[in-house]
Amino acid sequence: MKTKKMFLCGILAGVLSVFGAAMPMMTIAEEKVEETSSTESSEVLEVDSMLVDFGFASELGRSYSGKFAVKNKGTEKIVVKFTTEEYAGIAADASKAGKDWLSYVGGKNVYEIEPESSADVALRFNIPTDAEKGRTQYATIHAVVTSEYGKDQSRDVVVKITTTDEKMEFGGAIENKLDSFKLNNMVSGAAIIKNSGKIGFESKVSVRVSPAFGLEDWKEIVPEQSIDVAPGDENLYVDFNKEMPYGIYKVEQKISYVNSEGKIITATNTGRVMLCPLWIVIVLAVVIVAIVVAVVIVKIKKRGAKE
Repeated sequence: MKTKKMFLCGILAGVLSVFGAAMPMMTIAEEKVEETSSTESSEVLEVDSMLVDFGFASELGRSYSGKFAVKNKGTEKIVVKFTTEEYAGIAADASKAGKDWLSYVGGKNVYEIEPESSADVALRFNIPTDAEKGRTQYATIHAVVTSEYGKDQSRDVVVKITTTDEKMEFGGAIENKLDSFKLNNMVSGAAIIKNSGKIGFESKVSVRVSPAFGLEDWKEIVPEQSIDVAPGDENLYVDFNKEMPYGIYKVEQKISYVNSEGKIITATNTGRVMLCPLWIVIVLAVVIVAIVVAVVIVKIKKRGAKE
């Protein structure tokens, strides 16, 4: 029985290898079409950073300043208005008090920006004397174009600050998700980061794939990216889907996080995935059924001959 299973696995691997060898050119062509089909963006508002970290507030009752830049990519002057909103991401309610602490330096929250020019938006966090120590606070800055040129285009910027304490309570953890068998040619899965502590931390995520057999030839599915994980975010997903030639691959996920001891941990998980077209499964099923039927017929004939 083991010999039969090995024989069938060998047939499947061989078919996938032959079929996969014919696919790379088509895949590359499709990727090129996607690249060339992109159109130029008409967006005029650009933000230099989507996250502004004020760092650690060493004392309560003080104010801490920071800034970020916005750019007008258009050919006419624009007017941009900034408002402070409650943090729109997933976070513990206790980490959303930052909205009430944030103000604009000099009360200036409207900027006129000339074409191809930038402006620095100055912010200030005013930390209350009774603020909870050892917790990261978040808020969202909403920028919207109010001039006719570029009207209603908007961007959101996350700002955060951490009130220090003698003991920081981190609580990072991770999970890996990988679809090991697919009846299509998509490598799919997710990196899942969790934060059950009180301090936000940066997680770095990357995913790459290589043929499971033969020489390694790693290709990036998710180039390394940094993600802020807020306290109370229990399921931050970094999903990935990558079209590949049919075959068997190994997928490597690297995820960093800060554990409950405050140490930065980088976890590496390697799994295998088989991409198989539906028609091959059907053909194999038919072949297996045919083999079983043939074996049964042979046994019946042998039995009849003996009788």
